[in-house]
Amino acid sequence: MMVALWDGRPARGRGGTAAIVGYAQERGVPLAWIRTTGEPRVEYRLDESRARGTREAAYEFRQYNAGRVRDFPRLVRVERDRLKPGSAGRSAAVEQAHEAVADWIVPYFVRADTLASRLHRRFRVASAAIFLMAAAAVVAVATQVTFLPRHDWITAVEIVLLALLLVVPTATHRRRVLDRWISYRFLAERLRSEYFFALCGTRSRRARTDGGGELFDPSEAWVRRAVLEITARRPPVRLTPADVPALKEHLSRHWIRAQIRYHQQAARRHGAWETRLYLTTTVIFGITLIAALLHMLGAGQDADHDSPWGLLLIVLSIGMPTLGAAVHGIRTQAQFRQHCQRYLRMAQLLEGLEGKLQRARTLERIREVAIETERVMREETSAWFGVMRFHDIELIS
Repeated sequence: MMVALWDGRPARGRGGTAAIVGYAQERGVPLAWIRTTGEPRVEYRLDESRARGTREAAYEFRQYNAGRVRDFPRLVRVERDRLKPGSAGRSAAVEQAHEAVADWIVPYFVRADTLASRLHRRFRVASAAIFLMAAAAVVAVATQVTFLPRHDWITAVEIVLLALLLVVPTATHRRRVLDRWISYRFLAERLRSEYFFALCGTRSRRARTDGGGELFDPSEAWVRRAVLEITARRPPVRLTPADVPALKEHLSRHWIRAQIRYHQQAARRHGAWETRLYLTTTVIFGITLIAALLHMLGAGQDADHDSPWGLLLIVLSIGMPTLGAAVHGIRTQAQFRQHCQRYLRMAQLLEGLEGKLQRARTLERIREVAIETERVMREETSAWFGVMRFHDIELIS
């Protein structure tokens, strides 16, 4: 945005205020003109869509900066220590470069990573709670009707759960938990790459699809501005061909191999959750089938009324299918199977890049591998975010 102190008269030379104001308006830059003659007043000349975007970006930036990170100095210290160059093929130049680059980028990265992880946990808990509360509401009313028909106060449990089913999605939408998580995570991953780019002495290149269109990129205006502000402070790094072995070892150990381990562990974790939830759904189905079969055969039924055992079979026949649906909903929402396959595929791609890095013999080749690594990671995260943005928490009826 431009703030112009201007008397409104034509420019009296090249680069005068009038020329600069005219140029800003041609480019669609929001303008606040403070008149310096006559009665003081401010005139706003705004492109409404640009102005709206500027306001939204400013709001998102303030919201991000307002997030508190507990024990921040310790987290920064831990991350710095984790990124320290190893003892193999040590290089004084690489160690000095690490200190300078870590001083610059690690605090920014730790903040974005911590806030993104916090929002991810909130989204995951809220998402699971929606499905489980819907099942609990059905079980509560089934229990009240079958076991305690005269205790109407139990209905209040169902009402509270239904109210929470309305409140939780509304609250997460108002606070934009999913969108903020995606944006913060994207920012964190950009900053992670910037650390290694700075060591290599290169910069990111924007990833595009084969058709020339951009992949889904959640880097909203404020994220792009944040990256620009941070990278503008990037310290200079000067390495020589003699530092190639140490630089390769550092990038391999702390970036590519670390990401390979992360994706392999994430694939195992998601695969394990997929198996657990599948088995849980199977067990619930089996319990439901057995309960319905026993009830059909008259188990727990006396001549004129159901025994407690028979009433339990009724509750199980009603409640267990809803619980099974809740578990299936959690499994579908989290997409454990799809993410497991994505993580495995990404680990394989990174293993290929690790081989390219080990074969690199020059600084220029290391930079090319670093750019390719970041491109592959961005394409994968963009595709992942493009899927996740359509899996927001919704009201279950």
